[in-house]
This record gives sequence, structure tokens and C-alpha cells, in this order.
Amino acid sequence: MVELTHVVTEMMREGLVDQAMDTERADETLAPKEEGLVEVLQRADGLRMKTLKQVVNILSPVQGVYFLIAAAELHLRVHEWGKKRDARRNEHSEGGHGQQH
Repeated sequence: MVELTHVVTEMMREGLVDQAMDTERADETLAPKEEGLVEVLQRADGLRMKTLKQVVNILSPVQGVYFLIAAAELHLRVHEWGKKRDARRNEHSEGGHGQQH
């Protein structure tokens, strides 16, 4: 991940803004680390599930239901917020490229 950060920083310094090239370099940098990243994500998922189960076990059944509903709603709201934020960033970056002379 540090290597990827250095690649992105270098590209920003060089003024390279071609998204296709950025994606290609990022993919090349991440390819040898992909298996390790998959393992990290799987372990994080396992930890989240274990924590969730322990929290629900502490609560009464009704509290557990409310907690799970609130957690699902939070997840959906954050996901929607992220999608809107990405859309705004894409609109902003596309608008800036077309106005260059």
C-alpha cells in the first residue's frame, strides 16, 4: 500500500491525470499483493462478524433487532453518501478537463 501511495504521489507531481493510466499503474502495483489483500479483507470480515455476534448476545432480543436495523440503515446511508460523493467528484473532474485551453 505504501508503494501504491508513492506511485500516486509521483504521478500527481508529474501532472499525469490520465485516469486509464492511473488505474493501470495501480493494478500493476497491487497485482502481487492481491492475495494478501484478500486475506486481510476476509479477516476483517470475520472480526466484524464476531464482534456483531457478541454485541447482539449482550442485548435483549428486542434490543438486538433494533441494533441490527440501525446498523443496516447506517450501512445503507453511508453507501448512498459515498455514491453521491463519487458522482459529484466525477462531475467536477470531467467539467474541469473540458474547460482547459
